[in-house]
Amino acid sequence: MNSAEFWMSFAFLFVFFVSFIPLKKYLSAWGEKRANQIKQELGNAKCLLKNASYLLEKSEKKLQNKEKESAAILQKATEKSSYLLYQTQLDCMLMI
Repeated sequence: MNSAEFWMSFAFLFVFFVSFIPLKKYLSAWGEKRANQIKQELGNAKCLLKNASYLLEKSEKKLQNKEKESAAILQKATEKSSYLLYQTQLDCMLMI
């Protein structure tokens, strides 16, 4: 009972168990804080993803509308150029 190894083991176990309770509370609180932080970051990421999806859909619709407009403008220009070519040919025939 009086050996140094016994008292050293006893002191080690005593310090370990005494410091275990506050250390456990500290680690538990730190873990909960980190978990809440990660949950918040995931929530923000989901919100950003939703916003990005909305903006992508909106941009795709705008692109489709602009493509339709450009096709209509090109069609009108083609029709007008055909008409002008026809009129020019008629004018040339009338001149001759």
